Amino acid sequence: MSDNTASMADLAALRQMSYSLMSAVFFGDLRETADLISDTASEVLAVSDWAADMSFYPDLAEFLRAFGELDSESYSEVESQYQRLFGPTPSSASSSVPLNETSYLVPGAEETGWVLASVERHYSSAGIESTPASGNVPDHIAVELEFIAFLCGREAEAWAGDDFKEARRMQDRQRRFLDQHLSKWIPIFVREVTGREDTGPFELAAKAVQVQVIHDLDFLRSLQPLMRSAV
Repeated sequence: MSDNTASMADLAALRQMSYSLMSAVFFGDLRETADLISDTASEVLAVSDWAADMSFYPDLAEFLRAFGELDSESYSEVESQYQRLFGPTPSSASSSVPLNETSYLVPGAEETGWVLASVERHYSSAGIESTPASGNVPDHIAVELEFIAFLCGREAEAWAGDDFKEARRMQDRQRRFLDQHLSKWIPIFVREVTGREDTGPFELAAKAVQVQVIHDLDFLRSLQPLMRSAV
């Protein structure tokens, strides 16, 4: 495997770990997963220093440090902040910050159905029929981030196996989903979170998601002509 291929595999693996951790944080079952989230955040921070010059890294590192320092006892307060900020369900009350895409983008039932159908098509085309996160609400932020993590993992495996075409295919899937979904509503979601009080570490998490999504979409768009010419 060439050095360039190894670098692409490393970046895909880092992005997979980042999206997976962000998904776990916004899933909300923090008390049950406190130690896992903390350990994963510390692990990602420890192995990601080579990415320090990338535009997404400062926000990612701040997010990782915040959750890496938490333990099972401190997560009790963090879980309370989660409930106050987001509510017990994706959009349980008008005062809560919604965690699902359709709450931000669509004014009516017809548009809601179109967005949900589009999200489900992305999942099924990648071979995913359902996801365990957040009660299978397909447009929940945890589910959408989990999906991108899955695609990044597939990309990393392709690079590791020198399967250039599969790596390119996974990048194309990521780019389309980021372009059609996450990049459309995450900036609005971040504004909602940052406009509230007592956001705890979730403001850092939201900002890390936004910067990661913006970076990755720009990165994947810039790779398109290079990947085509290399086939």
